[in-house]
Amino acid sequence: MNKKYFSRGEDFTVYTNEVDMFNKKEQIADVIAYLDHQDFIMKGSIRENWFAEFTAYKAIYSDAAVFWSDLWAWLQGAGAKYKPKIQWTNPACDGVTCTDEQKQQGIAHSKLFKASLKEIEDGKERFEVYFTMRQDITDLYSPNDEGMKMFPYAQSFLYWEEVGIIDSELVRNLIIAFSIILAIIAMLIPQPRIFIIVALNIMAAIVEVIGFSHYMGVTMNGVSTIYFLICA
Repeated sequence: MNKKYFSRGEDFTVYTNEVDMFNKKEQIADVIAYLDHQDFIMKGSIRENWFAEFTAYKAIYSDAAVFWSDLWAWLQGAGAKYKPKIQWTNPACDGVTCTDEQKQQGIAHSKLFKASLKEIEDGKERFEVYFTMRQDITDLYSPNDEGMKMFPYAQSFLYWEEVGIIDSELVRNLIIAFSIILAIIAMLIPQPRIFIIVALNIMAAIVEVIGFSHYMGVTMNGVSTIYFLICA
């Protein structure tokens, strides 16, 4: 019951990169609303959301100059705890003195907010959740912008992404390795009949290793892929 109702999955952070916070207010709000309504996100886990707290402080802005000036002032006072999570385009604004002109250059990078996924045990499902979430955030923010302007990240996502591509990587690398092996055998054994027999034996050995690994419960990952290629 504890695992079903209270288990906690991976914590992650949504980052922004060269995002115009003033002109993209609606898109940022859409991303936050999207994540808050997903089944794979723990309810109420979105936290440290400095943008939501700031816009609640003064919800409506029609002038960019006022927006950036108020944001900088808010970070010096009520929102001071979020100051380390924001990097201004002009480094002077990261300190305690900043001119109005420097503030208008906006924010270069930020940790927008944190959230938590529900516990997901299956590796393939973890990859699909992460990939879908990353793509949806990109589409909601600005599908036509080049590069990752807004994206979720956690260190474990690096390993989750591996699961999504490792099958094609393994098949491709085995084909390349086996092709090179065939070329070398063809050069060293000029007799076609013997060449075919040797090639079939090598192919059977590779199939045997992968087959035994399957029945021994070895999962397809970066480590096992390397050893399959070494065996080949």
